[in-house]
This record gives sequence, C-alpha cells and structure tokens, in this order.
Amino acid sequence: MYERYLQDPASVQESWRTYFDNMEAGVPYDEENLNRPTVATPSPNAKKRGLAMAGDSAATSDSLGVAHLIRAYQVNGHLAASLDPLGLHNRNSFPYRPSNLMDLTKYDGYPPELTPEYHGFTEADMDRRLNFLGRSAGGNKGYLEELASSPEKVTLRKILKELRSTYCSTLAVEYMHIGNVDQMNWIRQRAENPQRWHYEKEKKQHIFERLCFADTFENFLAQKFNTTKRFGLDG
Repeated sequence: MYERYLQDPASVQESWRTYFDNMEAGVPYDEENLNRPTVATPSPNAKKRGLAMAGDSAATSDSLGVAHLIRAYQVNGHLAASLDPLGLHNRNSFPYRPSNLMDLTKYDGYPPELTPEYHGFTEADMDRRLNFLGRSAGGNKGYLEELASSPEKVTLRKILKELRSTYCSTLAVEYMHIGNVDQMNWIRQRAENPQRWHYEKEKKQHIFERLCFADTFENFLAQKFNTTKRFGLDG
C-alpha cells in the first residue's frame, strides 16, 4: 500500500493517505484522528488495478478453498466418522452429545465445516476444472502433494469423495495435533493413500484372529492380576 501511495497518493484510502502524509512530514501518530473509517473515491488508475487484481484472484481462487477443505477433513473429519454400528449414540440416549445437539440434516449429516459451501464452493464447482496457483504442497504429504503434481486431473467432487472415504468412514484418523511435522506426514501419507486398505481375505482373517487373541489375553490378565497396574489395548 505504501508503494502505491508513493506512485499515486490518490490511489489509497483517505485515512491511509493522511497517515502516510503525516509519516512523510514527521507528524506523530494520533489514533484518535487516524483510526476512523472514511470513504474515498479511488482514482481511475486505482480502479483499473483493482479490477485487474480481482480478475487474477478469480482465476486462481481455488487453491485456498481446496487447501482449507482438505485441512478441515484432516482436523475434524473424525467427527463425522461412522463409529456407532449399533446406532446406540442417538439423540434419545445421548441428547447432550455435541453431535446430537447440531442439526446436520441440511448438511447431509456432516458438520458445516466439512461441506464445500463452507469454503466458498457451489454445486456448479463440483465437476469443473479447478484453478490452482502454483505447484507447491508446502511440505505436506498426501492429497496436497498429489494435487500439486497433477492438479488438472481432479475435480472438487473427486476430492470430496476421497476425503470422506478417508476420514468419515468406519475408521477415524486424528493426528493434526502432533507437533512433529515428519511424524504427522508419516501418518497422513498412509491415511490418504487410496490403496491403503486393499487386503486379501486371508490377511483380513489373520488380522481379526490376532485382535481376538490380544483381547482374550487382556481379559485373562485383568482377571488373573486384577490388582496389578497394566496398560491395555484401549490405552
């Protein structure tokens, strides 16, 4: 803004122009006089620059919205995960659970922050080609890294489908509280890999058998050494 003022003082708002004028003249800052909003008509050159900037932003505005949508699922996607197969956590049984206090019918059962509309998208944006600014993932693994490598191959509908499949299915993943970036990326890369759960039938049976064994053994320890401090599977 200061550079704009130096080139054309009439291109900045009146209150800012007064502030810069006083700064150039060495007048001390007076909040009482300068912190009041004013309305000033910008110069024609300023209007042209504003329209050009608005046009550029419209062409590249998907980057921020998609990034915020992905991060919303990484942070809060577990809140919409299906973790109650028996349907016990309903409004009648647990009327004061946070998820039961909200009316999510107009959001297809998802919290508002997990909907495209919350991040500035509409139904018209679901299948069009997205516009991204730059190709950097900012050191993030997972979906952002994939989008940075091939942004022209995805649509908003496909991104939303992958996010809900990853974070809102029958398994919840919560890791964004981890302070170590490498550890967080390690979990994120494996959670957001589309091929992560494709196991053969024999492998699934083996995993189930090991889980049953561990659970039975833990129950045995709880009965055999009921006064001994232990750290169980739940922890």
